[in-house]
Amino acid sequence: MDSLRWYEDPIYIKMCEKAEEIQKLWKPFNGCYIIQKDYEQFPVELRQPIVLHFCNDSILVSFDKSLFIWLLRQDQLQEIYRDIRRDNVTGVGQETLYSTIVSFYLWIKNNFIEYAGQFLSMEQLWLAFVMEEKFNKVWDGKKWLEKFCRRKN
Repeated sequence: MDSLRWYEDPIYIKMCEKAEEIQKLWKPFNGCYIIQKDYEQFPVELRQPIVLHFCNDSILVSFDKSLFIWLLRQDQLQEIYRDIRRDNVTGVGQETLYSTIVSFYLWIKNNFIEYAGQFLSMEQLWLAFVMEEKFNKVWDGKKWLEKFCRRKN
């Protein structure tokens, strides 16, 4: 049996769709992965994400992003995290890739049994990490909740 690619994973798609705060950050650009918001009405074999490729900027500006879900790659999630660290912690300067990875590692280490262990891909993990660190939200399997509302299983 073939394994799903990260952009075909229905759990990850739902996590991205429900991450409204991150969807608001999306500025369409060449090379980003998207899927139609009504993807569930199509048979599984037809649920294919689209990689955006625009021939000119005027098309990009007029693109209606309300019809799509942005499926973030790991590098995009890492960049969002580094941006929030610059804004909230360091003020100016640059969060290094090394310090980002260390923060991610410590988050997994401290949350694995209780929370992070539910995620099955690196994309799911990175999205959960960014949502908790930036927006203080956690995934309950269906939606993002304020962190203090997380249910214990």
